[in-house]
Amino acid sequence: MLRYRAREEALSAAVKKECDAEEEHYGRLPDRSVPCTTFEERQFGDLVTSDIARDFPCTVVSLALFDGDMMLYACSGIPLPHGRSKLELTRYVTSACLATEYISKRYRDDKLRIEVCLPNGQKVDGFLELYNRHVAIVTSLGEQNVHSVDVELQAVLPSSDGEMLAAGRAFRSGCLMAANTGGAILLVDLPTAQERLNVWKPVGSYEGGPVAVLGGPVLGEDKRIIGMNIDFGHDGPRDIAYVSFLPLTLLCRYLKRFRILNPEEIHFRGYLLPSGVHTIVHSGSMKRINRIKHYGYPMPPPLVLQFNGELCNTFEECFGESLAWKGYPFNAGIGGPLISFDGSFVGMNFFDRRMLTPFLPRSKIVQVLGSKISLSLPSERGDHVPVHLKDTGGEPRDNRWPVPELYWYHGLLDVDRNFHKHIGRILQ
Repeated sequence: MLRYRAREEALSAAVKKECDAEEEHYGRLPDRSVPCTTFEERQFGDLVTSDIARDFPCTVVSLALFDGDMMLYACSGIPLPHGRSKLELTRYVTSACLATEYISKRYRDDKLRIEVCLPNGQKVDGFLELYNRHVAIVTSLGEQNVHSVDVELQAVLPSSDGEMLAAGRAFRSGCLMAANTGGAILLVDLPTAQERLNVWKPVGSYEGGPVAVLGGPVLGEDKRIIGMNIDFGHDGPRDIAYVSFLPLTLLCRYLKRFRILNPEEIHFRGYLLPSGVHTIVHSGSMKRINRIKHYGYPMPPPLVLQFNGELCNTFEECFGESLAWKGYPFNAGIGGPLISFDGSFVGMNFFDRRMLTPFLPRSKIVQVLGSKISLSLPSERGDHVPVHLKDTGGEPRDNRWPVPELYWYHGLLDVDRNFHKHIGRILQ
């Protein structure tokens, strides 16, 4: 029993040492230095009654960032059309400020999480998924009872002196708020002239920047959605505060770039994040992400790691049980090589009908190869060219074979719910 415990301790120490080395190489999260303070929500505009809210073109939810039970940030969000994956999900688009706050609040052993407040007051868990410089995506399990936005709607922006309505929802109270805004002016904020942000000047109760307005919709004079609020700004020379919002056409373009709106395919073979799009690495996944980077494996697509997806074709199936030899842990497998964590060849495992997997030491293998087969090792020949046992001279063969490409797989996220066509006879 003591020997078994010593082996387990040796294995645990070796794994911890390797994880520490990977953290040092790929970067580690800081220790928590200054305690966070509870976020204080601010009301803006007027409270919207349920009767008026029914006329809104989409549902408005509240998204809150928590560390344990402490709320650190809260903004609004807009539901998106349901996707085609077999796993039922509800996605919300919001301001990238939520992702910025999440990243800035991370530390070792944090308990950061996202909650979604629905119009009926129900709270559901959310996963911060993708983001770019302007928007972020939060995903919840299940198809929630919300009215999604029609992002492909051709909305007309009002004139510079036209009236607009901005809306947002508070998290703790669940109240929907809305207020009229000042006129819109164009602001070139992106690298290409085809992508423009709009801004509106805060008036009245907007001064001071109530965060609940971020991620909420902007409605035109006909109460049709024309965009989503994404950030506060300040024009220094003119001393004018403003709120920037993303026009609906640009929001639609972003969501298609994220491969959320009507993707052509929903499998993860050869998946790469689109240019300018990032994914959140949750603190609890940092060690596994570092290990994936260490082995040079492809990074997991959004949500696949959180929902227990698997990386296929790694040729690293789990088998046998871990043993310790002279204080060093090794992986056990019948007929396979015994390799230490520093890459040294130790021996070869074999099977003798016992519960444990014995191994033949490297020295014995060298002795057999030299005395029984008369095969000199590469180190003895002064080269490192692999040689077949049946080679009799001449050019050495290439000891390689094609292997399948690595890819991430999840039986529900990357399966189209409409993939199977029901074909049958048409009844007359």
